[in-house]
Amino acid sequence: MIYLLDGAIEIVRDGSVIRRLNSEDNAGEFAGQTASPIFGDLTEAEELPDHARCGSTVSLLSIQKQRVESLLQQSYGVEETPLQPVEAELLSRIYPMLQSGQIKLPGMPDVAIRVRLLIQDEQADINDITKIVQTDPAIAAHLIQAANSAAFRGVKTVVSIREAATRLGLKRSANLALGMALHDAFSSADSVIAAQMRRNWELSVHVSAYAFIIARHTRLMAPEHALLGGLLHRIGAIPILQYLQDLSPGEAEIEQALRRFTPLFGGILLKDWGFDQEFITAAEETTQWQRDPDPEPDLCDIINTARLYVNLRAPEPEALPDLVEVPGFKKLGLGAPDSERTLQVLEEASDEIASIREFLN
Repeated sequence: MIYLLDGAIEIVRDGSVIRRLNSEDNAGEFAGQTASPIFGDLTEAEELPDHARCGSTVSLLSIQKQRVESLLQQSYGVEETPLQPVEAELLSRIYPMLQSGQIKLPGMPDVAIRVRLLIQDEQADINDITKIVQTDPAIAAHLIQAANSAAFRGVKTVVSIREAATRLGLKRSANLALGMALHDAFSSADSVIAAQMRRNWELSVHVSAYAFIIARHTRLMAPEHALLGGLLHRIGAIPILQYLQDLSPGEAEIEQALRRFTPLFGGILLKDWGFDQEFITAAEETTQWQRDPDPEPDLCDIINTARLYVNLRAPEPEALPDLVEVPGFKKLGLGAPDSERTLQVLEEASDEIASIREFLN
């Protein structure tokens, strides 16, 4: 079954053009025809066209008919999910505007943009990150604090940005500076929304600290890479809260809207900001506890596991799945939550987690 995706073709039989298809035709005589197979569903040889021809480059989609028939024979369950009024308002108004580019997404902080460009520059060095960070006193102070923290501490105390960047290394300094710059995005003049912004930022920081420790112990990726993933996994809360500010919703309505839509808007925002796919996936699929796309663990598995660890230590834990029931956790090889190895990892990391949370906040 062959479909026309882009371009124009002519269907020929006995040397004569019997039909013309154009992917841009959305009305008139050929409306909807590009949604059907080019050669239809004909089975009689004498009814088949001789061939199709094109005068320029086209894009085609070829699908095995038996595969389609096999899929159509399978049954799928569809579950209805009722929306609260605030959720319905959010979904019906802001999502189409985001998709069409009619609504302005929060811009990435200036320092974060410069750091992102530096990360992509293979010629960048410590001097470059030092010049960028010193333009923002708050980030500079936090970076020095990070270099002196339990997570990265050396023999002597560092007192300058250059010393801090040298100790941490270029990539780690850049990722930490990027994460710290995101703090400014979680802000609002509205007191209710500002409180929610702080809550989501603090959760992101807590998760990022555990993600850092998990990545270091499992050696699956650079710890600061996982730390940045943790800081970004709730980024979708920003456009939601900014929009809800005009609707004056109640606390319960805000929580429900955030729970349902943060992953969706997180993916949209990170795509707009130009982040790599693994960060986008981690934002979109966070809290999808049963996700299991690949035998090998990925960044999202680390973020979800970190989120569950945070919940285990919370004064009032949410009703989340047990770690042992989550495929992503099993792949990390950390053992059961009460196993000696897991407890040792968490206890040894307690000071480092506290220091990471401190300098990120």
